[in-house]
Amino acid sequence: MFEQLTPLLPNTTFVITISGSATALTVNVIPHPIDTKADNGLKTPLTITGSAAELDAGFVEALTSYTTSYVSMAESINNAKAQMAEAEQSIKTATATKQAQATKARQSAAKGKPAPVAGNLFAPAVKSEDEEEEDSNAAENN
Repeated sequence: MFEQLTPLLPNTTFVITISGSATALTVNVIPHPIDTKADNGLKTPLTITGSAAELDAGFVEALTSYTTSYVSMAESINNAKAQMAEAEQSIKTATATKQAQATKARQSAAKGKPAPVAGNLFAPAVKSEDEEEEDSNAAENN
């Protein structure tokens, strides 16, 4: 029985309770993860009820199955947390890269802008000969 619990002991303490009558016993194996922020799935107890003979025959097998499931769930949770952290880091990196590129583009654009020309902003714009010809052609077509 204790060999089955050994893989879980580095991260979890267990409370084992036994109650019942002469005909039926209930055994509870209650995990208490050391990490107080542990997922609730890792706090699910194993509860088995049966006669003393049934518990003698099946408790170790049930405990082995419980331990296997517990370890598998803990690994899945840890893998999911690692993947989420990796994805979060990728998003932060991509965002920082985009922001740096946008800043660089703004700085390049600012360097390439012509200096403002002093003059009357309200004076009519002087059109080139091509623009005047386009305007007169458009007027004739209407």
